[in-house]
Amino acid sequence: MLSLRIAQQRHAVYYLDRLAEANEQYCREGEASTTGLTLYDDELANIQSGQLWAESLALADAEAAQICTYYALCGIRLMGLRQHPREHILRLRAAASGARRIGRLDEEAALLGNLGIAYESLGENNKAIRLYRRHLRLARTVGNKNSERNALGNLANAHHHLGNPSRAAEYYEQVLETSSAIEDHESKAYTLGNLGLCYLAMRDPRRAIPLFQQHLSLVHELGDQRSESTGWCNLGNAYQVLDELRSAIKCYKQALVLARQINYPGGICNILGNLGAAYLKLGKTNKAVELFNEQLMIARQMKNLLEESLALGHLGSVFAGLGDAPRAISFLEKKLRIARKMGNRKGEASAFNRLGVVYAAESQHKMATAHYDRALTIARDVGYYELESSVLCNKGSLCEATGRLSRGIKLYEQALALSRKTNDKRSEAHIMSNLGLMHFHLGDDRTALKLYQQALAIAQKIGDRRGKGILLGNQGLAYASLRETDKAISLYRQQLAISRKTGDRHNECVALSNLGTAHLGLDKVRMAIKYFNRSLVGARRITDRRSEGAALGNLGLAYYRLGEPSKSIEFSKEALNVTRAIGDRRSEGNARGNLGLAYAELGESKLALKFGSQHLRLAQKISDQIGKGNALWHLGLIWNKLGNRAKAISHAQKAEKIFEALGSPTAQQVREMLIEWKRPPSKK
Repeated sequence: MLSLRIAQQRHAVYYLDRLAEANEQYCREGEASTTGLTLYDDELANIQSGQLWAESLALADAEAAQICTYYALCGIRLMGLRQHPREHILRLRAAASGARRIGRLDEEAALLGNLGIAYESLGENNKAIRLYRRHLRLARTVGNKNSERNALGNLANAHHHLGNPSRAAEYYEQVLETSSAIEDHESKAYTLGNLGLCYLAMRDPRRAIPLFQQHLSLVHELGDQRSESTGWCNLGNAYQVLDELRSAIKCYKQALVLARQINYPGGICNILGNLGAAYLKLGKTNKAVELFNEQLMIARQMKNLLEESLALGHLGSVFAGLGDAPRAISFLEKKLRIARKMGNRKGEASAFNRLGVVYAAESQHKMATAHYDRALTIARDVGYYELESSVLCNKGSLCEATGRLSRGIKLYEQALALSRKTNDKRSEAHIMSNLGLMHFHLGDDRTALKLYQQALAIAQKIGDRRGKGILLGNQGLAYASLRETDKAISLYRQQLAISRKTGDRHNECVALSNLGTAHLGLDKVRMAIKYFNRSLVGARRITDRRSEGAALGNLGLAYYRLGEPSKSIEFSKEALNVTRAIGDRRSEGNARGNLGLAYAELGESKLALKFGSQHLRLAQKISDQIGKGNALWHLGLIWNKLGNRAKAISHAQKAEKIFEALGSPTAQQVREMLIEWKRPPSKK
């Protein structure tokens, strides 16, 4: 009669074979096949029983330790798919201990590598890196070049996920060297693709593109359609970074055809997301939403939480851009719940950050700050430098909106240091541009120009045409502030040309608005109105509600300057409706202020004071110091128009103090008007 010990061992070995069979079928047939998954699910109870038996004896029994090790290695793909990462980690740790106990260093190395992958899936990248280093040391100790290559690849991936692509690229170069030494053409092909992804993450798409093209050539020769589809998608991403959106869309469509041919749902999801992002940049919002919804549907059919989370994030960002905060928040909170369910701390931090952006746009500054702070804490905990930099920038932008410019500059400087640490040139240029804007708002136009010029040099070097267009516009704002309007207009025209060439419809609207504002400053009001109307048409064509609100507000101001207060009121009311609908409370305040000025011009004192006071209360409510200063200044102008010079001076003096504290050049304009108002009336 068999002893219980032998029976349990035979049971464990039999179901180990069943596990290996299921895992092999899954790997051979791919994620679209249900054969391997069905076999695994049918035998799950017995597989778990055999594995737990082996684990329980692994430290005391060499045979059990070997079986424990094999369970972890033979079922690695299926167990990683079906088990929660925390449970998977427990199984891998037990197996690694068993391998160490019986001196199987090769197997221990492989298990340490898989253990690192499991921790990385939880966003615990630093812990993963420590395990990959142990894997690398063991692989080199036993002289296993294949294992060494895998460890180097995992280290590269981890540093890439941590937002340190330059360090990752160093490891990928070592992988290429090792792959060439062992004539592993397949590994070489995949590593070329990964190296391209590093340069793409470093915002250097020009270096990434030839690497993706080499990758595509090799995987095509290997007949690996799945990797070929991924390669086309990566190439599309590179073109999208360069704002060559039509080239990007062609690549995505090629990738999608291949992914559908081989029934690769994970790839289809990813491609749909990228394709949607490209159409969104082209201003084709409805097409983008259609693609993101398809991505979401497929992800849910697959029960792929990661892809579902990405699709929800895309949809949240779209509706945030449309000014539909409730729908944006709904999608992003679902993304947050999924990230927590997965134990994905990076995803959790990303969701908090995006929610902060939505609340900031709604002028809910306390909610925005709370979400940014939670995102920042997690990003720092897991060493996610790229997101940490993004959150710091968003907090800096919030400081700008509330008039805390000095604090904002400090936050942007912290973000700048992080971008330089990770050699992220595109982010470096973007942050320098934001720093320039902060100095511009402080009235330090020379420092702003210096920062813009440094950022522009980086944008030109890395081929960031969209960034170049934005920077030209920012330089124009600084020159306009310095009263060099002709130079400003020249820069705005360059911004407009680049926006049109890259298909960046949003920044085309911004450039037209800038040109209108410049001509308004030259008292060429009718020319300004033409530009504002073109900006309005463009904004409505792409459903860019924020740009639409801005254009309507500018038209209201222009008609006020033209001496047509009735028409000014018409456009200002439209601006008010749009800004209220999208929750842009700062612009809503400006629209109310413009209405106050227009009604004062018509002599309708009650309505003038009503809207002027509403502007002031709203600015105070959302802690908008710049808006508060403007509201007080406008109330001063209204009281002067209504013939109450004492109240006009009182409000203007309060406005002057705010503008002086902010370092705003408007302080000088107010000061000059106060001198005129205080001058004794001339005797007749």
